[in-house]
Amino acid sequence: MKTANGFSVTESGSSGSPLLNTNRRVIGQLFGSGNCLNMDCIDPSADIANYGKFSVSWYGNYATQKERRLDVWLHPFTAPAPYTLDGIGVALPVITGSKLICAGTNYNFNATNWNGYTWSCSSNVIINSTSGNFVNVYGTNTSGPGWLSVVSGLIEVVRYNLWVGTPVLSYITGPSSVSVNGYYNYEVIYDSSQPMPSTFKWTFSESGAGAYSFNASSSVGFSFYNTGAYQILCQATNSCGTGNTTAIGVWAYAKSSSNSIATVYPNPVVDILYIEIDPPADSKTQITFDVRLLDVQGNLLRQTFSKGGTVEFNVSNLPDGSYYLHIYNGVDSKPEVHQIAVER
Repeated sequence: MKTANGFSVTESGSSGSPLLNTNRRVIGQLFGSGNCLNMDCIDPSADIANYGKFSVSWYGNYATQKERRLDVWLHPFTAPAPYTLDGIGVALPVITGSKLICAGTNYNFNATNWNGYTWSCSSNVIINSTSGNFVNVYGTNTSGPGWLSVVSGLIEVVRYNLWVGTPVLSYITGPSSVSVNGYYNYEVIYDSSQPMPSTFKWTFSESGAGAYSFNASSSVGFSFYNTGAYQILCQATNSCGTGNTTAIGVWAYAKSSSNSIATVYPNPVVDILYIEIDPPADSKTQITFDVRLLDVQGNLLRQTFSKGGTVEFNVSNLPDGSYYLHIYNGVDSKPEVHQIAVER
């Protein structure tokens, strides 16, 4: 193709690239490969490219196949398409306003580079009034991510993400089984699209011993001094108010005696029984432990072998009652025995 500076060539894979006129408008699109005898097109004048006329391709000569018509893909609306559509040099709108809006409270937003657009919003944002590039909105009682957008016809031009209402917490991470006198860290997880809550209120509750609350960051640590059930709860607050409560249940177990080769928890157990096997430090050979779970009649229910570390038994399908865990060290004939209670 002859240009002011010589010739240009089309590259393989560039089908669909536009052909522009002097007004910077698309008048055609590349649809066929060039015809250049030299694969590297050392002689660009020999490269002949095929372009479709945009106005003809728009209707595809009124073809019935959608893949042959540009209008189906670029203007799938009932209203007539404009004859020309200028986009070069038009700056996108920029929306400014609060990143947090509360239920029932009015907030003003505006957009620069306004060009006859309209406003749209998410379902938890209500548009109260508009005046050109200004809009007044308020939030609903549904806390969560929301948005405002500037729209041209049915096409969204730009979107402004915000948060509606109080904080929403997802869950708390941390161990659900801990040892007595141990210190463990917990963190509350929440949607990162919301502004940082101003406070996090934590509540530490021990079964039968009451509870206490305090404000801290999104991560805290706790010590567990007694065996039994605990509950850790968290709520968060922003300028709109206090959001939902999320919680995690924790079971604290007592460590086995110093001469025991295994620590078993939780006990009582609901679904997963953990057996932490600690081989003797003075052992000269690697020991294979035979771990068995039996009922009170001596029937074998679970069995596995381990070199050490943590073993898990799923007991969720066992009836409530007493069971016995036998751990053989491969040397002594008698096992180490732990009585286990399944309770729900």
